[in-house]
Amino acid sequence: MLALVPALALAFAATPPVLTLSDALSQARAKNLDVKAAEAKLAEVRELTWKVSAAYLPQVSVGGGYQYNNVEASLSLPIAYYIEDVCPAAVRAASPSSCPKLDKNPPQQPVPMTGTSYVTGNPAAFSPAIPLFVHNQWAGQATLTQTLLAPALVAAMKSASYGVDAAALGVDAARREVLFAVAQLYYAAVTAREAISVQQKLEDANAAHEKDAKARVDAGALPRMALLRARIDRVKSEQDVTRARLGYASVKSTLSALLDRPEDFDVAAPPEAAPLSLDGKDAAEVVRERPDVRAASLSTEAADWGALAPKLSYLPNVGFAAHYDYANVEGFAGSNFTWNVGVGLSWTLFDGGLREANLREAHARLDEARSAERSTQLKAEDELRRAKLDLDGALANRTKATEQLELARENARLVQVNFNAGVATYIEVSDAASALAGAELGSLSETLNAQLAALKLEKAAGAFDPK
Repeated sequence: MLALVPALALAFAATPPVLTLSDALSQARAKNLDVKAAEAKLAEVRELTWKVSAAYLPQVSVGGGYQYNNVEASLSLPIAYYIEDVCPAAVRAASPSSCPKLDKNPPQQPVPMTGTSYVTGNPAAFSPAIPLFVHNQWAGQATLTQTLLAPALVAAMKSASYGVDAAALGVDAARREVLFAVAQLYYAAVTAREAISVQQKLEDANAAHEKDAKARVDAGALPRMALLRARIDRVKSEQDVTRARLGYASVKSTLSALLDRPEDFDVAAPPEAAPLSLDGKDAAEVVRERPDVRAASLSTEAADWGALAPKLSYLPNVGFAAHYDYANVEGFAGSNFTWNVGVGLSWTLFDGGLREANLREAHARLDEARSAERSTQLKAEDELRRAKLDLDGALANRTKATEQLELARENARLVQVNFNAGVATYIEVSDAASALAGAELGSLSETLNAQLAALKLEKAAGAFDPK
């Protein structure tokens, strides 16, 4: 008993874990690189909505700067004047009251400048110096802008929103395609694995037949040709086993690549599920909820709004702006801080025909989207009808393959009985064994094909969505 423990431990350690179909689909959802790339693409597309919406949200910017001036400059403005008598003597002699009376004794008095025609003035007083330039000059500003009305932008936002929803459904459709591909490979792996068992049974049977044929040939009960035929069958069955093992390894390699995991697993036959019932619904009604069909419909909506945007670009845009400025030089304003607010309107009357070109392009894109939507709808309906036919054919083939297997088993039993009784030849035994192996493989293949056809019908109807 103690001697068997290491051997048993080694045997259990060498047994690979069994990967079920549910596990394979779960790992594909979490680790498949195509699914991850599609999800990353969706995250990229979602930002399109924010990019378009950003133009309708407040925009805030700040700035500042430093400047060194090699000279300083300031400005003083006159605020009072000395007035002098410039009244002509003839005017004074004719009308003394029309000329102002002035104090002739210097200094002359500074008085505010008047509008008298016969007064001239020289600056007598100046305002404080107003700095215009200083050696170290600083400035900063903050600006707030807000779009109040941009009709074309509204249509662009709606188009982007529909486009993002369509992209999300496209990613969902791509995810389902990947999961269905994983399911197909899993069924192929199960078929290849069971084929190994069938071929191994045939090899064991042929090896036993060879041993029996050798004994009978040595006893003179059979001609030597029977032994040669038995050896040929045994070698062929060994080759078939090797081919089946390599096929299983190849399918597992592809499956492991989709799951992004090593090939350290085995597969098991999945449980059979009842085929999807369409309840007599029309194909167009069934496929309406498929993610690719819905995505095509939303893409048309996005293109429709996209065609409206160039039309709305003929309307004016209204915006609000506010500025706040700081400078260490007061200037003429007499303050380091200034601000202003305002509302502006912009209306492009002619842009060289760009809007007309955008309009034609948008309408062409809309026609393309409508054609793609109709094409997607028709292809989905065709896929559903063909999937239903494939399922009916697969179920019929499975029934016939089961009948054929029962007949092959009965034929192999009768031939073996006759051979043991000396009535049948070894060639008949070999043919019966080969026919039985082929029937077993056919029954296995048709059984799994029927299950896969049921999944294909679910996928065509949009119901295949493993969570």
